[in-house]
Amino acid sequence: MLTILFLTALAGSLPLQTAQGASCQGVFLRQHGPTSVSPDQILSYKIQVVNEGACNLEGVQVTDYIPRRTVYREGQPTPSQVPVNSQEPRSHLPVHQVVWKDVSLPANGSTASFEVKVMVLPPGKRTITDTSCVEHPNLVRTCNTIDLWVNE
Repeated sequence: MLTILFLTALAGSLPLQTAQGASCQGVFLRQHGPTSVSPDQILSYKIQVVNEGACNLEGVQVTDYIPRRTVYREGQPTPSQVPVNSQEPRSHLPVHQVVWKDVSLPANGSTASFEVKVMVLPPGKRTITDTSCVEHPNLVRTCNTIDLWVNE
């Protein structure tokens, strides 16, 4: 039985600009997932974006770059964009990604959560890395990663 421990990685404060040009501080990106998985297992992990700042943010994009040697299965809520050939493993470029567009983050503590499920492909005894990013249309972006061990 796989014991699931949760990792929380926290990116620093992200300065975003509103349409009026004011700086918006306090946007964080966190990822939660198990510390290890097995080949041929469905891996489920969560991405959480938190707006602790004073600005209402509209049109935020959240992107998850699917880990190498995995196959995308599902995203919740339904993503705006998923890998075109999601049945093929990503063992080389181009990078497969899942995108949620036009995310709204009201001020002072709003949270947007996203879940991704992928099938982990062999081999075992390796680390896979998931990278997620949050960006505002004004080209400000912050990314975060979580490492997962693939058992034998």
